[in-house]
Amino acid sequence: MQSFNPSEPTYQHPPQAHFDENNEAVALMSGRYIKKHQIGEGCFSKVFLAEKITGNTENKYVALKEPIEFGEIEINTLKGLNPHVNIVTMLDYSLETCTIAMELADCNVTQLIGIWGQDKTKLNSKQLNSFIAELLRGYLHIQQKGRIKNADIACGNVLYFARENRLKISDFGLIQNGKQQEEIGKLLISLLDRMGHNCVAIPPGRFECSDCVKDAIRICREGHAGSLERWKQELSNEQEKIISDLLNERLDSDQIENILKSLTSQLEILPRPDTIPDHLLVWK
Repeated sequence: MQSFNPSEPTYQHPPQAHFDENNEAVALMSGRYIKKHQIGEGCFSKVFLAEKITGNTENKYVALKEPIEFGEIEINTLKGLNPHVNIVTMLDYSLETCTIAMELADCNVTQLIGIWGQDKTKLNSKQLNSFIAELLRGYLHIQQKGRIKNADIACGNVLYFARENRLKISDFGLIQNGKQQEEIGKLLISLLDRMGHNCVAIPPGRFECSDCVKDAIRICREGHAGSLERWKQELSNEQEKIISDLLNERLDSDQIENILKSLTSQLEILPRPDTIPDHLLVWK
């Protein structure tokens, strides 16, 4: 791992894309994009790599999200939430088609944990605090805006941006009175299970939905307390309490703000991969 210097030009998007007969031009509000191959899919949308072919070259490559349902809701939600350092940025949109152009992430948290594992990287206590703080900042912003519409704050919906060394929450299409705090707590348990202080994560590409099912079954059997108990010796008292309170949906906005203040002096930047493996780069 190398230290993070924000001034270093890293993870540059490719200077040109390869076009083929399957590429499709998509007209959006402020420019035209060439829609290329699919890079993701959820219950209510598909996501494609796209290249901006008019206007300035900033954000030349974007993630083009085509909702199957709830597209207008997601657009309006992102209008209210942007900009924020821990919320994915909407760069462009079309209300007519409910198509959204979003900043392109390097990978999601599941893949990031796998890269850390491949590099045999382990999180120390202050790096774990940074991971927690990134999630809580994004969640607090959503809560303060009164727009808690994220369907699932899970590993696949939390994206990693290497250039900024940031985690950003995405997927705001489904109106759901879900338990977002519990989801963050479960994500942190999942991080500890796969990464933690004394274990190494599975390599990229090895994570499958079956692992999610196994996790859900284990957590159901053990309960939240059992899942957290396995990591009790590895966590500080403060970290254990934060995760426990999240799992049990016990934190209000003021408490989260106080947690973030208390963590300010206990943060260390996240381990930043030297490279993102080629098979994870969506433009390959």
